[in-house]
Amino acid sequence: KSFFFLFLSYTAPHVGSWDPEPEGQRLGFAARVRKVAPRYVCPRNMYIPPKTWKIDECRHRSVITNYLDRDIGVILDLVEEQGIAGNTLIIFTADNGPNGKIRLFRGGRTALVHNLKTFKSTAGQRGGKRDLFEGGTRTPFIVQWKGKISPSSRSSELVSLTDLYSTFLSLAGAASTSKDLDNDSISLVPTLLGMSNKQEHHQYLHFEYCDQQSDNWAVIKNDPNERCSWAVRRNDGYKLMYDHNLKKTLLFNLNNDPSERRNLALFASNRRLIDNLQSLYKISHVPLQDVGYHGQTIEDENVK
Repeated sequence: KSFFFLFLSYTAPHVGSWDPEPEGQRLGFAARVRKVAPRYVCPRNMYIPPKTWKIDECRHRSVITNYLDRDIGVILDLVEEQGIAGNTLIIFTADNGPNGKIRLFRGGRTALVHNLKTFKSTAGQRGGKRDLFEGGTRTPFIVQWKGKISPSSRSSELVSLTDLYSTFLSLAGAASTSKDLDNDSISLVPTLLGMSNKQEHHQYLHFEYCDQQSDNWAVIKNDPNERCSWAVRRNDGYKLMYDHNLKKTLLFNLNNDPSERRNLALFASNRRLIDNLQSLYKISHVPLQDVGYHGQTIEDENVK
C-alpha cells in the first residue's frame, strides 16, 4: 500500500492578510488578492456593523470566496478526477476561532478590521481568537470520505485536533511514536464510520493560553494569572475557566448555555462541581518552565 498526506494552512482567513498597504509587508500577497478579486465588491445587502471598516470586510469576503473556496474546490475536483475519493479522507477545520479584536487607524478614526458580527463568524458563541470561551476554541470540523461517511451526518463527539494524530495512524495501520500524544489523542475512526458505540471518549479537554508570553514572561513567571487563561471542559457539558482579562473564574453548562452568559460559579451550590473541575486542571497543567520555556521567541530558537 502507498499513502499520501497533504496539509494546507491558508493565510487568507487571517485578519490583514489582504491588506494592500506597505506597513504590513504583505504586498506580494496583496497583489495576488487584487488579481483574484480586483474590485472587492460588497453585496448591497451585506451588513457592516458600526465602527467596522467596510473595505476590509469586503476584501475579506472576496479573498475567502475567490481564493480559499476556489482552491479547495480545485483539490476536491482533482481527487474525484483521479478516482481516489473513496479512499481519501478530507478534513476542513481551524486551530482557533476568528479574530475580532484588531483595530486600524485610518483617516482620523479607528475601527475594527473584522467584526465577528459581520459574517456571524462564531455563530453566536462568546469570544474569539485568543479567548478560551467557545468562540475561541470551538471551530468547524468538516469531514468528507466518499462512500464511508454519510452526507450531512453530524456528531456531538467532544473532539480535539490532537485526535487527528491517532486517527491518521489508525487509518494507515501505523504505530505511534509519541507517548505524550498517546495520552491526549483518541482515534475518531469509529465515529467517522458511523460506529459511535465503539468510540472511545474524552472525559474532558484542557486548554491554556498565555497572552504574548515572550513579551510578558517576567510577569507570567511571577504570577501566571496576570496573563494566562485556562479552561477545562468535561464531556457532560460543564466547563470551568479562568479568564486573565476578567480576572474571574467562570462556570458554564454548555448544554443549556452554549453562549456562556450565565456564570454558575456565583452559586454556592456548585462548589463541589467547581472543585472537581479545578482538580482536572491541576492534573493537566504543566508550568511552562517544566517544558523548557523561559521567555524565548521562535526567532531566538532559530538563532540557535
